[in-house]
Amino acid sequence: MNTNNKKIVFIMVVCTLIFILLVCIGFNFISNRDVIKTSGIKVYYRVYTNGRWSKWYKNGQIAGIENSSIKAVEAKIKTNKNGHILYNTYSSSNDFNDNDTYDGEMCGNQIDSLYGIRFSLSDEVYNKYRIYYRTHNKKDKWMGWTSDYLISGDNEVEIDQLQIKVILREDTFDGYLNNSSIGF
Repeated sequence: MNTNNKKIVFIMVVCTLIFILLVCIGFNFISNRDVIKTSGIKVYYRVYTNGRWSKWYKNGQIAGIENSSIKAVEAKIKTNKNGHILYNTYSSSNDFNDNDTYDGEMCGNQIDSLYGIRFSLSDEVYNKYRIYYRTHNKKDKWMGWTSDYLISGDNEVEIDQLQIKVILREDTFDGYLNNSSIGF
């Protein structure tokens, strides 16, 4: 192989590696475009649908499958601050529970579809951060973002997707909040 051929092969290998690197960077950007980076706290959540638990989602990623109703939810926060995530669901078999679920416990019974959900934070975490969430269903599509234990959902249509974000109180986006529940 002469010198020119070696140079061409080398250039082709370098170009291929650069291309692969750019594809990987682009894929990472696309797959994380809904992730909100928040200093000091992360929210993780998963949903039970189609007879199994989803993977854990975080910081604004979409959990659930369109047109497959959510039957249960688990959520947790990771922070060095004192506090918990509290949540409660409304299903076809009962009203909202009297007791809140918190820090990774299952809310829902894995049988009945969920129609409404609400989240809150407690203690020091509540004082520093706000939790925002929204639900999706086949009738209303994405409901508006809501916050701080207000209901998201429609009492006549099953929830099939969920998004949750925790952000600093000073960075709130109240301008995006709108009607987040129907019929509750």
